This record gives sequence, structure tokens and C-alpha cells, in this order.
Amino acid sequence: MKGIRRVRRYKRGDYLPASVLARFARCERLVEQEQRHGQVVTEEGEAARKEGIAEHDRFHLQVTSAHNRPERSRGRGPCFVASAVYGYDDFRTDELRAFRDQVLLRTKWTAWVVATYYAISPPLANWLSSRPAAAAKVAKVLDWVRTRMVHPLLENGSDGKDECT
Repeated sequence: MKGIRRVRRYKRGDYLPASVLARFARCERLVEQEQRHGQVVTEEGEAARKEGIAEHDRFHLQVTSAHNRPERSRGRGPCFVASAVYGYDDFRTDELRAFRDQVLLRTKWTAWVVATYYAISPPLANWLSSRPAAAAKVAKVLDWVRTRMVHPLLENGSDGKDECT
């Protein structure tokens, strides 16, 4: 689909394990001996290998969870439900962010509504992320809201009364 940018999700098969990379950098003499006599496996070496794999898996989870998390440094704040339904970088999510910034955050009352939304929406977004059928229904509701409310208000702007200072 045009206009949709998805976050790249890394999987285990997308990279070489550190042990394979380390073999490429080992001393030539050791590699030559392993080719002639085979690789010698000791109990200590096997235990170290298993510990290394466990540590690698822990680190992999930590890095991929940080990579797959939307960046806050882009200047675009969270829009939890829209991000769960459309995707973080989708133009519809950006449109809802613009609505929040240009219309909703202009008055104290609607800014309070946005703050309340931020307090209650992360669990809903997590729930929607694992339920495509529910996310599709929410997407239809958000599409209706975008066409009936967001588009007209973004085009006309808000009345500007009771602006936050």
C-alpha cells in the first residue's frame, strides 16, 4: 500500500550468531587445526556455549524490543490505539496526531481528554495488537471519525477559545 511505512521486525534468522562471526576472526592456525582434526568439544566448552546462547537470547530480546519500539526523538508523540491499528508511521496515524496537536490540545478541556486517553489507552493498544479482528473494527470506527470529524476540523481549524497557556 502506498504511503504506509512499516517498522522492520528482526527475527533470529536475520543475522549471524556472534559465535559464527568469531570463527571468521579466529587465528588461522586454530582454523587449520580444526579442519585437519575436527573441532574438539569439552564439557567446559559445551557449558560455556550453552551459557553464551542463553545470554545471546536475553540480549536479542532486549535489542529487538528496543528496535521495534517507536522512537520518541522524531518529534511525534504517541497515538497508541491508532499506532496499534494502522501502524506507527501510517499517514492516518499522523493525521490523528495532527488533529490532536492542532485541535485537541488548544483548549484545557480537550487537553484533559487527551491526557485521560494517554492514561487508559496503552493497555487497549496492547490488546488490539494481538487481535486483528478487533483492530479491523476499531480501524473502521477511526476511519469514520477521521472523515466526519478530523478532516473538517483540520481544514477549518478550531475556534481557538480557552487556549492553554
